Amino acid sequence: MAWIKQLAGQIKKHGAENASWYCMWIEPDGTNRGQTCGPGDAGKQAASDMAEKIDSELLDGTYSLNRRLDRLKLPLDTKSTFFKSYGLTASEYNELLTSQNGLCACCGKDNGRRRLNVDHDHKTGTVRGLLCTSCNVGIGALGDSLDGILKAAEYLQNSMATMVRSA
Repeated sequence: MAWIKQLAGQIKKHGAENASWYCMWIEPDGTNRGQTCGPGDAGKQAASDMAEKIDSELLDGTYSLNRRLDRLKLPLDTKSTFFKSYGLTASEYNELLTSQNGLCACCGKDNGRRRLNVDHDHKTGTVRGLLCTSCNVGIGALGDSLDGILKAAEYLQNSMATMVRSA
């Protein structure tokens, strides 16, 4: 459940009209969270809107996914040459991230607090998806080719049948 409030210290220091409003909530894992929403009526409305959104997400089970996506998304004003080299805008990166639910397109795992890497075809420059660091490095180490990946898969399959020694 989320709620809004003004802190007593803020009210004492700035007066009730100029004290910032806060949206406070408890995450599913029990962690207390809060965010400053600004002073005055606008701050109060922003805090109320945020509390309503968080309550809705907590009830329908989308809270964790939405928070993870918010943390991983790029600010829309990002003007990195990194993304220019792939012909990808911050907005397109965020859309791709959302379509993958913030997970690696290869292994389906979360990349922790790190953003997912842009995977692309080195010959054509075409963006294939977003990958965690392990999958991105692994695919690159295997020559960024299907042939390399198939040889590695064949090696693993054969080694299962002919273990050199057991652990």
